[in-house]
Amino acid sequence: MAGAKLLCVLMAMAVAEGSNCPSSFEEIGSICYYFSSDFGVKETWNGAVDHCQNLGYLFGVTANLAEVGTDSTCSNDYTFMEAVATKSGEQIFLGASDSGHEGQWVWQHSGADLPLSSNQWWSDEPGEGTTENCLLAWTGFSGDVFNRVYFGDGGCTVPRYFICQIY
Repeated sequence: MAGAKLLCVLMAMAVAEGSNCPSSFEEIGSICYYFSSDFGVKETWNGAVDHCQNLGYLFGVTANLAEVGTDSTCSNDYTFMEAVATKSGEQIFLGASDSGHEGQWVWQHSGADLPLSSNQWWSDEPGEGTTENCLLAWTGFSGDVFNRVYFGDGGCTVPRYFICQIY
């Protein structure tokens, strides 16, 4: 199965016309993102990290799970979060974890902190202690009306969609 996934990625390696991104990536602002939901690819959190890094290796760039609110992304965050809201409708892995120190959320690529005071967290998140150490993003709804994308903590070993970013 992994070979078939890699073949799909290899087939999409050309750079899209009018974009600085490989065709399997979307350019949002000036940053390239790979939405695994576009390809039906789910991985555990560690598998998603490996998948992103392997994509980067194939394209000769640095890629990892996507970050929000860091220096390299801040001018692009709102547009990126709008794109996340329109994707799979499922919980999606992003690149932060508190597995190194419980309650201290850190973006894996940049090493920047994701503060617990961020308004991106769902009202009772993060909340599962050491059993849920990987960052999830999902679209919150109020009734039938779109609200916005929220963060929460989730289990790292459950296969989910994920988003890669070229740095």
